[in-house]
Amino acid sequence: MTDFTETMRRKGKAEEDIYFARLDQQLIDAKHQKQDLEQQERALPSGQPDLFEWVKK
Repeated sequence: MTDFTETMRRKGKAEEDIYFARLDQQLIDAKHQKQDLEQQERALPSGQPDLFEWVKK
């Protein structure tokens, strides 16, 4: 019975680890996209920062 309990505990832990790894990856991707957008905005002439406003929303 102990082996079954330990197996179920490990399975739950593995599922939790996978869930949070995916969540972390989504957050990292979103941060990279935001940084790319900010870099593109900085490359624009100073009078045209509103060109990317629609992308932010």
